[in-house]
Amino acid sequence: MNMPRLLQSLPARIGLSLDTPGSAARIPSLDGLRAVAVFLVFLVHYDSLFSSFLSGPDLSRRISTFWGGAGNAGVDIFFVLSGYLIYGILLTRPGSIRRFWLRRARRLYPTFLCVFLLYVAMSFAFLSPLRTPLKQPLTLTYLLSNLVFLPGVFPIPPLIPVAWSLSYEAAFYFVAPLAIAILRLRQRDRSRRILLLSGLLIVEAALAPLGIFSHPRFLMFAVGALLWETASSGAWDSRLSLRCELASSLAFLLALIPTGIIILHQFPTGPNAWAAPWLPLIRVVLLALVTFPVALHGIRFDGWLRAFLDSAPLRALGNISYSYYLIHGAAMHIFQAALLALWPAVVLSSLVYWALLLPAVFLFTFLASSVLFLIVEKPLSFPQPARSRPPVPGLSRLDAPVRSLEPALPALAPAPVRAVPDLNLAPGCACDAGSQRRLSQE
Repeated sequence: MNMPRLLQSLPARIGLSLDTPGSAARIPSLDGLRAVAVFLVFLVHYDSLFSSFLSGPDLSRRISTFWGGAGNAGVDIFFVLSGYLIYGILLTRPGSIRRFWLRRARRLYPTFLCVFLLYVAMSFAFLSPLRTPLKQPLTLTYLLSNLVFLPGVFPIPPLIPVAWSLSYEAAFYFVAPLAIAILRLRQRDRSRRILLLSGLLIVEAALAPLGIFSHPRFLMFAVGALLWETASSGAWDSRLSLRCELASSLAFLLALIPTGIIILHQFPTGPNAWAAPWLPLIRVVLLALVTFPVALHGIRFDGWLRAFLDSAPLRALGNISYSYYLIHGAAMHIFQAALLALWPAVVLSSLVYWALLLPAVFLFTFLASSVLFLIVEKPLSFPQPARSRPPVPGLSRLDAPVRSLEPALPALAPAPVRAVPDLNLAPGCACDAGSQRRLSQE
């Protein structure tokens, strides 16, 4: 066996196994954006579970705390991507709303139910950090509310700490097709649709500080819909450039600083209490302004950002992002429990914390997520291509006339942006709702 050649082909083999049926029609850069989003979420939980082991200078702890707040932007990125893809699917592929809801249920529930049962079992197990949040009793009503994705939109602690964002996703899946049908968006021209979406953003933003609309993160779905309208029209293509790509990427990174600070200090008291209703809205608006051009360049501009997002490691992580965000919290708790069992008085230097422990924890979560994806999500949530029957010996010449009458299939080209296929997209990622200091449901 040629070991160097085997190792060289290993990344391609892993990427192929973690690919999804029909993913040739996907937009590769969006998978890369999912990977960036899910890694930001990982940093939130890494800080909350492992920063107490730091013994180094206070600066390293502050950096970890900062990423514990800034990583929440990963959730907002997922909401933008969901808005982009679902809006495009609904607009370009009219069909039964009931059928759409059934497809979304098939996409969400197999993996969710698997992890849901795991958390129910762990609520009675020895891993106390995985017990039901806020010591919520496992009543039938509580379990049913989790099964229909009520925690998040409603003030109910989720059994799976990361599952509160599925409440946002499920609400969007329910409302979006109804709104498109009622407002007759398919029959309207693009300018009228953009006007309606912009008006919706303005109304939602105006109501949020008044307490009438207490979930400003829903704005990100409308931002994703506007992103689809902009990208599919191609009107801004001439304005996209390497300089704009670099500027928008830098602006996104810089915006993580104030948005992370807002997450860490989102409940001001005393003289600054007046700012509490405004901070979540300011954070969402700022992230929307910087995420929009980054995503647009990744979708429409052939530059270094698209090349980065289209890299094999990011695409592999993006493909399993749904399995990852559902299971990675439990995997990190298991890793922490094992570490404490082997080293009860664990104390880590800054170098070990960032250069050794972080890659080890991430690799462990990636492996756990890959197993969940391959065993549950891929076979149950994605339509499997029909397998061709093996040829029967001796019939090759007999069936030649039949095959000669079949029309030749045209080569499949990548789907244009205007005709967004049903991509079986991974729903938005989520952060640990159990850590109220870092993880705001706004």
